[in-house]
Amino acid sequence: MESLTLKNVRLEGKKTSIHIKENRIKQIGKPQAADTLIDCEGKAALPGFINCHAHSAMSLMRGYADDLPLQTWLEKHIWPLEAKLTGEDIYWGTRLSCIEMLKSGTTCASDMYWHPEKTYQAFRDSGIRAVVSSVFIDLFDDEKREKQIKENQELMKKYGYENPRIKIAYGPHAPYTASRESLEWIAEESKKQDALVHIHLSETDKEVKDCVKQNKLRPVQYLEELGLLSENLSCAHGVWLSQSEKKILGEHKVNIAHCPTSNMKLAVGGVLDYEGLTSRGANVCLGTDGCASNNNQSMLQSMKTASLIQKHHTNNPTRLPAEKAFTMATEKGAKALKIDAGKIAEGKLADIILVDLKNTKLLPTYNLKSNLVYSATDDCIDTVIVDGEILVRDRHMEGEEEVYEQINQIKERITAEK
Repeated sequence: MESLTLKNVRLEGKKTSIHIKENRIKQIGKPQAADTLIDCEGKAALPGFINCHAHSAMSLMRGYADDLPLQTWLEKHIWPLEAKLTGEDIYWGTRLSCIEMLKSGTTCASDMYWHPEKTYQAFRDSGIRAVVSSVFIDLFDDEKREKQIKENQELMKKYGYENPRIKIAYGPHAPYTASRESLEWIAEESKKQDALVHIHLSETDKEVKDCVKQNKLRPVQYLEELGLLSENLSCAHGVWLSQSEKKILGEHKVNIAHCPTSNMKLAVGGVLDYEGLTSRGANVCLGTDGCASNNNQSMLQSMKTASLIQKHHTNNPTRLPAEKAFTMATEKGAKALKIDAGKIAEGKLADIILVDLKNTKLLPTYNLKSNLVYSATDDCIDTVIVDGEILVRDRHMEGEEEVYEQINQIKERITAEK
């Protein structure tokens, strides 16, 4: 598509037109001639949501092992099921998540999982913007470390610059699963290549205590010592942080991907300190985590949960208002992933969603962003545009049925296997 004009669309409460040339917003104002013209009467334009922490192929595990203690959930159910998954399974599981994310307004996702080439292919075939990282786990084994380094080098070389919608990042799983040598190597590669890094950090109290026992430092202090803290680093969770750790994260402008629904479902025992982190300079964005622990990929739900848990935990109804929650899912996410999106403005990438203002959950519209955060559901999303390309129109995507059929076949196979 060369050009697209969104006519009669509501933007910040006012009716206007948005003209898209190739993959960027060219002009906002008067209607312009275009290859494609969409009359958006009754719809509002907003920036697409950016999911900063996902394990997309885990859509295959939605509802598989709910309501269990964390270690039982992992060791007895999730890990054994993951061992049965093939690269093709990963591809189709990721495709399913891409449909779910796009139809709920997400235009970009940062993903960490096995078989990264298959994950990459699924994102590419879906058209969604993405950051793909391979799970880097060496379990402090030299042979595994060398294998992981080689695989990451090959992934970066092959796909790092192939598709402008997809970035390749380094994905050390966590300080307790990746060795000091691996983390130092990733820190150095990130600096040399200006590459993004995606890691799990301080999700549970146990991992913090284990880090202190093993390294004589808390996790943030440990990562700082290894040179990993920077604006290129996105840390999922960040629940169990000391005051000094929050200060360190802020000083290094680190990104924290808050995953409130997953944290609550897995009962990690704490709540991310939004004010404590942002007031010190950290960039707090938003993620869904995987479907095994959420159980969906809806950023609408994650925005609402993030806002409500802050209010409940602090006994303060003014904490994390709708506007800030919305910004976490848009501008803050774009900042974390270093993409020129997150808001609708001339010159920005054309990652845009259209919401149906006649949907009952958006009526009456005193404050659209409040409605989106506190009452909207995925069916409010009508149209989704990524990089100037229409991927969802009237809530329909091409190829949906094939994906659903493949998912059902995979489910039957992996549950039949002993």
